[in-house]
Amino acid sequence: MKNIEDREHPSTAEAKTYWKSLWGQEAQHNERAEWIIREQKRKISLMDWRPIQIPEIALYLLKAHNWKSPGNDQIQNYGLRLFQLLTGILQKKTSMQ
Repeated sequence: MKNIEDREHPSTAEAKTYWKSLWGQEAQHNERAEWIIREQKRKISLMDWRPIQIPEIALYLLKAHNWKSPGNDQIQNYGLRLFQLLTGILQKKTSMQ
């Protein structure tokens, strides 16, 4: 492997110049590319929307590892399991009143 030399971060002006050289020019695209034509001819049907059901979430949480986070929220699966437990308890209490 080749070692990469550590250097100072580029200045704001250098960064702007670099990105402007990449994004500042209009790109030339091949509008008649084979894959574009093929995609335009495909008949794509819309997906049917259906709400996520509580049993689906429960099944996922049973399989998930406790201390891993499923997404950007950074809430570990352990916390989601507790939340699921609390929602069940709260639902029972509200139905009793």
